[in-house]
Amino acid sequence: MVATGLRSVLWFVCTFLLCVSINVAHATSITLTGPSGTVSEGYFQLEYQLESVNSEGSSVNTIVFERAASESFDVVEDRYPPLGSFSQVTLSGFSNGTYYFRARDTQSGETSNIVSVTVQHYPLSRALTLFGLGALIFIALVVFILHAHSRSSDQSVSKGSV
Repeated sequence: MVATGLRSVLWFVCTFLLCVSINVAHATSITLTGPSGTVSEGYFQLEYQLESVNSEGSSVNTIVFERAASESFDVVEDRYPPLGSFSQVTLSGFSNGTYYFRARDTQSGETSNIVSVTVQHYPLSRALTLFGLGALIFIALVVFILHAHSRSSDQSVSKGSV
């Protein structure tokens, strides 16, 4: 009876150690990097570094980028899988505000550090000023070309009549 109980305990301990060793063999460390400071250009890149201790050398990319409105990630608002075996993704189309991102391994459930991205687009007044300046330069160039063309036409007409 004692031998049976000892055998059961020994089997349980061996099974537990085997499970722990399998989990350690697949342990990963995910580090996410993103833009530093405020983003004004309308796009930014996120990149993860994966330090895998996977002894099997699996090359399958199981990482997905997740976005949330709060740092606690109570609600994941969107997911962005990188294409192919790339470790980065370029995102655009965000309105002004602060967004939180993390990388998640979809197989193990492990998550990376959280990266905060603040988007603050250039003010509309700056865009309109640059547009107006460009329009003035364009109009000045068209006037100059038309004036130079009319002067050259006048000179060729006067040379032809002499």
